[in-house]
Amino acid sequence: MKKVAIKFLLLIGAFPTFAQIENGGFENWETLSNGAEKPIGWSSNNILSTTIDLPLSQLSFIKDPTPYSGSYAVTLKNTLEEKQNEDIVTYYATYGNLFLGNFEVKEYKLPGQAINEVPTTITGYYKFSQGAPLKSDIYDTATVEVVLAKWNPTTEIFDRLVTRKLQIFEANTEYAKFTIDLDYSGDAMPDKLSIFLSTAPHSHSGFNGTSLTIDELSYNTVTSLSLPISNLYSSKAYPNPATTEINFKDLPEESRSIIVKDLSGRVVKTLLLISDNINIGTSDLNSGMYLYTVMGSEQNVLYTGKFDIKK
Repeated sequence: MKKVAIKFLLLIGAFPTFAQIENGGFENWETLSNGAEKPIGWSSNNILSTTIDLPLSQLSFIKDPTPYSGSYAVTLKNTLEEKQNEDIVTYYATYGNLFLGNFEVKEYKLPGQAINEVPTTITGYYKFSQGAPLKSDIYDTATVEVVLAKWNPTTEIFDRLVTRKLQIFEANTEYAKFTIDLDYSGDAMPDKLSIFLSTAPHSHSGFNGTSLTIDELSYNTVTSLSLPISNLYSSKAYPNPATTEINFKDLPEESRSIIVKDLSGRVVKTLLLISDNINIGTSDLNSGMYLYTVMGSEQNVLYTGKFDIKK
């Protein structure tokens, strides 16, 4: 009866599904070496903008105890830093920024979260405080930038498939919902979602007092006739969470391989299939969430899912 109901839904059209952005509600934080706290799964290239630890009041983002929902949100803010060399005092202004995933300054690769589906919209809630003087010719524009990308093994970089931006410059003291339509209709299946938050444009360092608060980020997907029916079935990976091994049962008949990635998008296992049941040892995998994709004989996606490892 369950499969009949699913086929009926396919005949009458598409329907949206909800998916999770890693720590998109900013509930989980970790403590850095200087005592500051950073949202887990997110990073910034100006956590420490000098060779000395900044006072916590001058960090470009903070754990905000006034969320839209839950316990915390994140607030990015422009900072003014003072450095003194003998009798000379220099001020450095820095705009707040935050990336989904890991940001490596020395070896830049597109930061973000691994995905095995096509997001259609990004939603969230924001507040914004404008620090520019009333009669200023320029002002701060906060940005929420979203990128869908796909790894190119030939060039060893991520090819950007679509880039969308939400720009905010009007003050809003109460939480307001935003939706970013990604409008992606290409043939390539994206495997990375990148999100970049900032309080000011790159053209200047920002005005003191500008801040952007973000909470409850998520994305939606739409399942339609163009997707395999097997994408609608419940996960076939068990036990979930797993400890020593993960089993796959009753895979689609045309399955040829399984690709397993961690949340950074790195491929950690690739297995060729010789039956519709297979088990994978997890002794060489760390605890955490993993995404898997079942591929067909023509390298087409047959099935996607996720599993957790807890040791």
